[in-house]
Amino acid sequence: MLIRKLTVIALFMGCGVAHAADIAGKTMLVVGAVNASDIKTNVKRKLKRRTAVFGQDLITTGDKAKAQLRMSDGGLIALKANSELKIADYQYSDESGKGSVVMELVKGGLRSVTGNIKAQNGDYRLKTPVGSIGIRGTHYEVELVAKEMFIAVWDGAVDVSIGVGDEPGRQVSFGAGEAFSYASISSTGKVTMLLEPPKNFNSGMSTTAGTAEESSEEAENSEEVTSNDEPSDNSEEETTEVAQTSNSQSSDAAVPEANDIGQDTEMTAGDGQFTEIAVDLAEDGSYLATDEFNTAQPKTAEQLLPDRSGKLTYNNAELLDGNSTAGGLKNFQMSMDIDFDTLGVTAGNLTLDDNEGEWRATFSGNISTSGQIALDISHASHGNNLADGEIDTAFYDGLDSIIGNFELEEVLRPNINTTGSFIIK
Repeated sequence: MLIRKLTVIALFMGCGVAHAADIAGKTMLVVGAVNASDIKTNVKRKLKRRTAVFGQDLITTGDKAKAQLRMSDGGLIALKANSELKIADYQYSDESGKGSVVMELVKGGLRSVTGNIKAQNGDYRLKTPVGSIGIRGTHYEVELVAKEMFIAVWDGAVDVSIGVGDEPGRQVSFGAGEAFSYASISSTGKVTMLLEPPKNFNSGMSTTAGTAEESSEEAENSEEVTSNDEPSDNSEEETTEVAQTSNSQSSDAAVPEANDIGQDTEMTAGDGQFTEIAVDLAEDGSYLATDEFNTAQPKTAEQLLPDRSGKLTYNNAELLDGNSTAGGLKNFQMSMDIDFDTLGVTAGNLTLDDNEGEWRATFSGNISTSGQIALDISHASHGNNLADGEIDTAFYDGLDSIIGNFELEEVLRPNINTTGSFIIK
């Protein structure tokens, strides 16, 4: 069996903003038809795993396609099917730890685990047709359905500057420290606060996308999601709604009216009722995002390693995105034991199931003084079949988390494979 050794190199180490400005990140996972077009020249190219994406790129995913990008500041962006993301500017300086981001979600949806660029050490802005989103160190999800934008904040907080309706520039915030973590915003600027995540979201992660065998031609020729719905005529008086649940789906059907999805309370902003209800809900707080955003300049792994000692097991794992050619991906588990005294990854295990059996990989490795992680897969299998692959990881959020991706395939049947991305704490 081939044993592959992969060293994860932090993107653009030592590059200043001027040098790294053209390169925004690289692809970690590509399924189906995923393309990039230069905004200025309209030159189109197909994206594959580990290819670069640049500032001034328009990234598009076809029907049943998806893509996952690792950005230059260490952040992750997972694009859903039928999405368009314009990267107008993505600059990050590893030396200063600061940068700026300007992107535009034109269509579809994305999920993001942000990197080093946060409100405290840079400027991050995601534009959408209904408003502009700023972040304060977070894990969030946003999707455009018909003429409405749905948003969920899983960790941290976001600020949305609404750009439509009677009060353009009005700001609403969601997540940690705010009354609500979920909402929808209509094309007329009406905000509906939601007590539960929208149904088209999946608790911060998704593992149900199509397989790599799906036709790229079919994905590329997919029809764009459209809607004939007209904006509501009730926009003369700005209102905010609190909805118990949401049955919105990612389709071209109109978003259900509030009365169709649960008992709602509609109130005029500023009449005092919303404040009272928000306070009552905040006393429970079980539905709120709980991670606090960073309040100090983050340090790199290289800066933090000399002060860390002892052994630590990372085993609180989340599958951010995944795919198997056999389908039915589930039961993802992963653990890593790190000895910070010797800078060794002394033991590692990864398991997950698909419709043909269990994928299993054991690995170990070492950490350089600069914070780079190198891993060796010592054994991998799929059911009773021998497998091989790669696991690519890097420290995230200081040394508190590890973020990465995996690619496993059967040795005798390499067309049987699984890929995915994860975060482990």
